[in-house]
Amino acid sequence: MEPNLRCSLGSLHQSSSSCGLHPRHPKDTTTVKLSSCNKDIKTHLQNLKLAVGGRCGGLDTHNSEITTEADLLCRSVALFTTNTSLTVCPFHRYTLGLDYRQGKTCLHPDHEGKGKTFRGLSSFQSQRILEEYSLFIPVGSGRFNIMISFFYFHWGIQGHIMSGKYKYDNIIGCNINLIFTQVITDTVFYVFD
Repeated sequence: MEPNLRCSLGSLHQSSSSCGLHPRHPKDTTTVKLSSCNKDIKTHLQNLKLAVGGRCGGLDTHNSEITTEADLLCRSVALFTTNTSLTVCPFHRYTLGLDYRQGKTCLHPDHEGKGKTFRGLSSFQSQRILEEYSLFIPVGSGRFNIMISFFYFHWGIQGHIMSGKYKYDNIIGCNINLIFTQVITDTVFYVFD
């Protein structure tokens, strides 16, 4: 018989899924505090195309504050400051954490959602979308950047981007599509619609 597990993180989650055990992790049978959630998340963040320690594939992101499993779980329920006193059941720990998988289409409210995702939505972007649209999109959800092909083909700087001379900065919004920065001078250039 499945134990009656309840967690505070599950009560903050926007879906109707109830607390309980996770089928892929049957040995985890208790609710724990986030302070004890210390599984390695580095590979998971890389799979979501999020930063690991602030960097991802040579491209800058605003995810350097996601360094622990507790950080990841909090960002998955719109808590942008980690609260380690919250509890999490096995179902929500894995569904919102290490077993979360990125969708194939962009979830940004201003995008059509037809483009293949380029990378995961950062914590900064998720928070900004929540503030501007009153819509929560979890960290790591797919995001499409329409300006990438413009840079690659119109300006021909693909080689410079890949070599690290320029880097992308994660931002959101419709007016500014992409920022690229010269690494040496940290001069920021904006590309507007």
